[in-house]
Amino acid sequence: MAVKTWEEALAVDDTEYAEVPVGSKGHTFRLASWNAAELLAWLYDQGDTEKQKTNGLVLVAKCLVNDEGQHIGKLDQVMRLREKQPKTVKRLVKAAVVLNGLDDDEKNAPSEAPLIVTGASPIDSPKPPAA
Repeated sequence: MAVKTWEEALAVDDTEYAEVPVGSKGHTFRLASWNAAELLAWLYDQGDTEKQKTNGLVLVAKCLVNDEGQHIGKLDQVMRLREKQPKTVKRLVKAAVVLNGLDDDEKNAPSEAPLIVTGASPIDSPKPPAA
């Protein structure tokens, strides 16, 4: 359904979510897409050599949400993500990159874990269509 007014367009919740399986016990990390302001701030930091060392970790921390869609990542503890397995961190970074449209090349999408993206409420997210 097409929006009819500017106010209606701005009121549309266009946040997308991804659930990334982590580990062997059925845990998932839920990530939420950013808004344009958050994305532009992160892209601006890409020019800072010091910040480039942790940009993937920051990306994950800023996208991490709980089941209700509330942000739970803590930037002051972003370096603790380095305690996770490299495979896990790589999977999370790739999922966050794809979720935020930073990599339009589908061949670089995470292949080790399915990326489930929905534009629905995080609580009412539908099951993905059968492949």
